[in-house]
Amino acid sequence: MNSRPFKPTCFIFTILATVMMSPAASPAQTGTSGQAAPPALTTREWEDDLDTLVERIPRYHGNAFHAASKPEFEEAVRSLRSGIGTMNEDQILVGFARLIGMLQDGHNHIDLSRGTDRHEGYPLRVGWYPEGIYVEKAAPGVAALAGGKLVAIEGHPIDSVLQQIIPLLPHDPGNLPNGLTQLSQYLLDSHILHGLGVTPTASRARFTVDKSGKNVVVEVHTSVFSRRSYYFPPPPDWVDARPAGDQRPLAWRHPDSTFWLAFLTDQKTVYAQVNGVANGPDESLADFAKRVTRNVRENQARRVILDLRWNDGGNNYLLKPLIVSLIQMTQIDERGHLFVLTGPTTFSAAQNFVNRLENFTEAIFVGEPTGENVNFYGDTRGFDLPHSRCGVFLANLWWQDKDPRDRRTATFPEIAEEITFSDYMQGSDPAVEYILTHEKIPTIEDLLTEALERHGYAGAAGAFRAFRSDPVHKYMDDATLEGRVNNLGYALISRNKLDDAIAILKVNTEEYPGSFNTWDSLGEAYADAGRKEEAIAAYRKSLELNPTSRTGLDALKKLQP
Repeated sequence: MNSRPFKPTCFIFTILATVMMSPAASPAQTGTSGQAAPPALTTREWEDDLDTLVERIPRYHGNAFHAASKPEFEEAVRSLRSGIGTMNEDQILVGFARLIGMLQDGHNHIDLSRGTDRHEGYPLRVGWYPEGIYVEKAAPGVAALAGGKLVAIEGHPIDSVLQQIIPLLPHDPGNLPNGLTQLSQYLLDSHILHGLGVTPTASRARFTVDKSGKNVVVEVHTSVFSRRSYYFPPPPDWVDARPAGDQRPLAWRHPDSTFWLAFLTDQKTVYAQVNGVANGPDESLADFAKRVTRNVRENQARRVILDLRWNDGGNNYLLKPLIVSLIQMTQIDERGHLFVLTGPTTFSAAQNFVNRLENFTEAIFVGEPTGENVNFYGDTRGFDLPHSRCGVFLANLWWQDKDPRDRRTATFPEIAEEITFSDYMQGSDPAVEYILTHEKIPTIEDLLTEALERHGYAGAAGAFRAFRSDPVHKYMDDATLEGRVNNLGYALISRNKLDDAIAILKVNTEEYPGSFNTWDSLGEAYADAGRKEEAIAAYRKSLELNPTSRTGLDALKKLQP
């Protein structure tokens, strides 16, 4: 259940060119399923599978073309159909994957192993980081590659390879980072690379990595292993680029546990990692919630860190006890005492979890944006294609925890803390470190109010610009910021602090001059303060941006009958 780093594969290869090693190793057999390759199909059988796929997509998906262009999809189908007779099998499979990718749903998936437990791929564990794609783990005998940056495959620059793979990746509209968490599954799939034309064969390819500033060209042989072993951590004897043992950050100490917790004595903090919305083998999620509460009370904890960064979902009906337990701990459910860590793998039922924590608690979100739109299609329905036996899974149900007008493509954390490959190598976790070293994290409302009191309008405007430009707030979306400043203005109006309200709402119009709502709100504040001409001007500006605004039209009628 990893995001960055990726889910695992295995790796074996021969060194070429700039770095030479001992004789080439033969393709690895660890985890080999023993199943024979599926039989070849005729053109007619592939066409029949395509017909089945196209016919069933709108029947199995809850709303297949809610984000995709149906005409573009139909054109892609026609193009694939016309070429099947001259394509090899891998090209056809890539064409099917591209059709699924066009639908733009993170829950959609097509299994290209053709109904077997057999997976062929380049056995390497890689991770996607801000600095690039790196080798995280390597098998014994090739440990020198651990920590290398992937540069090219068969001479194709990795960026050009990514541009070909990205259209195949399942992801919600506007949320590509979640798709990229699955990148290793696609990037190291020998049949996908062959089908894309990146490699001349599906059995081996030359990989180039940058290791300490030197290029290492590697001929990589495919390995055959079970699909299950592809998604689970590689053997324990593999060399990991990050440190082992107690130096490893909390977030990576128990990656296979459904959930676990630790009490950080010096910081009086309960760290609770939930890697799946599911019951564990020996403890239910509801009982884990009780254990979190008990740990907080017995240790008189001052804060709770809830780590959901590797949580890719499960059963959202199990969430209630944990959410209720957090709310009932009133000393924890206060700003600055409850923190939630998110990332690109925070997905599906974990997104439901984040939504409900945002709705009902005072949690501060830290990390990277989640891997799901806040409202999304999930709960897949599946079927097998009749001849290839490829399994197809399509999102079926609409989940809406948030306002139907909430179009956010993710939950964007208030505090941005990415995990870089340098962090991975050094065994550091900047998100947890930030929380433990910041006693007080002021809100944008606190900062604006204090700046206004001390330095007036100019101070508030400067404080807002400083907040927006601070890298730690880079994920806070403009819609959220605009709304929060707008709400602060209305809170000041309700307390009859009209001059302060005007100043705050004026800052909002300067920061978001293209938003009709900022001008509408400023107009209301001016009107309440009896500043009629300024109110009229603000409402007119609002109506220039949105001529159908009912509140603006009604307000102008009252101000200039």
